[in-house]
Amino acid sequence: RDLKQLIANLRAQVEKDRAENPNIPALAEKNEKLKVQVEKIMENVIFYIDNSKETNAHYKLKFAMWKDAYENQRIETHIYSDAAKNIKKWRKGGIKTYIYSNAWSELQKLFLRYTTHGNLSRNIDGYFDTSIGKPTDVETFKKLLGIIKVKKASDVLFITKNPDEAMVAKKLGITCLLIISHAAQLKKIDKSVFQEFQKIRTFDELKFTDESPDEEEEDDDREED
Repeated sequence: RDLKQLIANLRAQVEKDRAENPNIPALAEKNEKLKVQVEKIMENVIFYIDNSKETNAHYKLKFAMWKDAYENQRIETHIYSDAAKNIKKWRKGGIKTYIYSNAWSELQKLFLRYTTHGNLSRNIDGYFDTSIGKPTDVETFKKLLGIIKVKKASDVLFITKNPDEAMVAKKLGITCLLIISHAAQLKKIDKSVFQEFQKIRTFDELKFTDESPDEEEEDDDREED
């Protein structure tokens, strides 16, 4: 029943959008064979993703698919060992960790609930997505600071791979750090950026004040490129 409702919502959204753009792939008629309906839904979803036009109806259908796959153990999220280890350590040490991502916040929770390192979602203090604002808008970071209630913006460490986002956050006094995991990423960034921000390759390079040394080092499972 839930799936039928999700598809009905998607159909209504697509029909509305096709009135303005006939190039959007239509869904199959309800009396078509199941295989044809699935193929048409896939074609439509891929079109919206490729054109960065996903709607709420698309997000909800995608979430239902992810949720079913995770809960039935058909997939799990790959998490680098340094990330998993440090997220747990920060939680234990009283350091609050938040995630701000383009991905829907409910999807973020799902990703971290079923990982190669177990359920990491319990180590996260809050999840934010672009419903709060774009990461290139200074007002977004003002809202985030208000929600997490810190005394000073400089007490917040914002870790991102996007220099533009770091530049915006820095305007409010937020401490920013670039995480560049692979050489391919490094080649795409103007070297002058590193005069503004320090960079790290793994979370193991982060050391907070009064932090105890790691009890156990794990192998770095990030591949070089």
